[in-house]
Amino acid sequence: MTDPDLEYERIRERVHQLDRSSNSRARTIEWLIEDRLGVAKDHAGHLEIYVNSEQLVAVTPVVDANMDYQTWYDQIDGSEFRANRLFLPTGSHLEQAAAFICVELIAAGVRDNPAGAFAKTERLIDVWLQQLQLSNEVILGLVGELLVLHSLALSVDRDHIPDLVNTWHGFTRSDRDFQIGPIGVEVKTTTGQKSSHNFNNLRQLQVGFPVGGGEESQLYVASIGLTWDDGANPDNTLPTLVEGICKLLREASPRQGDQLADSFVETVENYGSEPSVGYHHPTMSDSPRYSRPFAVTFSRIYDMADEGIEILRLDDLANFPHVAAESVSYRATFPDTVQGDLNPIRSLPKASEHILRLVGWCG
Repeated sequence: MTDPDLEYERIRERVHQLDRSSNSRARTIEWLIEDRLGVAKDHAGHLEIYVNSEQLVAVTPVVDANMDYQTWYDQIDGSEFRANRLFLPTGSHLEQAAAFICVELIAAGVRDNPAGAFAKTERLIDVWLQQLQLSNEVILGLVGELLVLHSLALSVDRDHIPDLVNTWHGFTRSDRDFQIGPIGVEVKTTTGQKSSHNFNNLRQLQVGFPVGGGEESQLYVASIGLTWDDGANPDNTLPTLVEGICKLLREASPRQGDQLADSFVETVENYGSEPSVGYHHPTMSDSPRYSRPFAVTFSRIYDMADEGIEILRLDDLANFPHVAAESVSYRATFPDTVQGDLNPIRSLPKASEHILRLVGWCG
């Protein structure tokens, strides 16, 4: 085993042994090169690499979005220091990446020339982060689901806001993005003008397959049209949606609000994040990739029990016993109008109130 291999294994083991920091500003740095290059975990368990030097300037947008330069506090002796931080996502499989980056920085001469070493290794860091960042399609889906969640939270009785947030399941592998008691809601988002969406299986379109079992009486598909528009309302962004929901949680539960908001932020980060780096609100809210404004072009919430919606359903496969129902996926294009103003409901606030009244969560 060569010396670089030994160095890599040594650093990986030290990364593995890291403990979480006690709060968002204090850190216990494991210095790999004394007062120059170190690793740590923040209070949420995310890996970080620190270069104690003058501010480093990233030339690639992705690396720049994952770096900052500020004052930190040593968790052990309380002293403060200014350092560059490269933020990495959580997950044990990323310990190897942290060790690899540190080995490359050391080999590039970070001890004596931090800026030069960073310049030599930035492209490697960028390639790794590019592979892991969320795709545009995933970001679009997340925005659509949070639009629905925010609308529901604005309409629900205040005491039910924490319970409502827990009805969101879009970050998991499930057939419903929301399961509000016996009411299921599937959210689909598009940048097109038609309500045309891909469905992974027939259960997503049929009543009777709720999250967690039990009974399901109704199912709605919320079709959301969005367009990315730098000239749109600057308050219409993914970060402002997340912050708006956190605000509602804090207001609904003054004692536990911060804890509920932190839990929600961690849930958002899990959305579409395997094997990608999820949206980490505390560090990525200023990133151009996530803070781009959007405009809602349409909202159509379809009651899937309506026979006027002519789609392929599970019963239709009864005459095809050789077809595995769970393998069927297809694109459905819903009509703009099914039943006058009743179906679809063309307003998220109206649809939210309608659904919440059905479960008794809206006065």
